[in-house]
Amino acid sequence: MTKTNLDVRNLVDRLGEIRAEQKILKDEANNIEAVLKATGDSRFDGDYFTATVSRFERVTIAWKSIAEKLKASAYMKETYSKAAEVCTVKVTAHVK
Repeated sequence: MTKTNLDVRNLVDRLGEIRAEQKILKDEANNIEAVLKATGDSRFDGDYFTATVSRFERVTIAWKSIAEKLKASAYMKETYSKAAEVCTVKVTAHVK
């Protein structure tokens, strides 16, 4: 194994460690947010931070359903669609 491959292996392992830590922190943040939301209050002051809970109604338009209902042609769908290149990195743990 070359040094470059070893360096990449180390990067992959470090990325996996970081993602695992992020998951733990995200779960903890979600739990704290759930507690704050459940109180019904809208403002919380800590020693260093203030948290606010905002409640509102979000309305979205189901464009895909509208296009189906109106029997939009393939040309119409293609004309009013946009594509973007996406590049992702997925990290999974080795099962040992």
